[in-house]
Amino acid sequence: DRDMLVVDGGVVTCPGLVTDFVNVLTREPVRRGAHYFEFHMHYIGDEQWCGLVANPAQAGRFVSGRRLEAWTYYAGRMRSNSDNIVDGQAALHALGKAVVPFKKPGREGSVIGMLVDVGKGAVAFSLNGELQGACAIP
Repeated sequence: DRDMLVVDGGVVTCPGLVTDFVNVLTREPVRRGAHYFEFHMHYIGDEQWCGLVANPAQAGRFVSGRRLEAWTYYAGRMRSNSDNIVDGQAALHALGKAVVPFKKPGREGSVIGMLVDVGKGAVAFSLNGELQGACAIP
């Protein structure tokens, strides 16, 4: 699935996307310490998940966002006004379950922040600098 991606420094784009989605992972897992990541949403066509996966075998196009063994900021469906946090409303998703609602990012230009502290066993998410929520990670 790498043929669908273009990586330029820290920017990943998918101009060759031929499937509905592709899960992109870092080369190295987060093993220790505290780390901050920013996901700049240049354009969200429909849905977007940003976060941590428990199993690197989930990379590529075979595991959909709702089936990820992960802790993610689900951006919601861009064309939906639904308040359903499973499918429509933005939310914290943890290990395949929708947990709490988050604010929905705009289709273009939003920044999802993710702070991971492996030592404390926690991940926190923000939208455009505003904290949305956090949860425990193993």
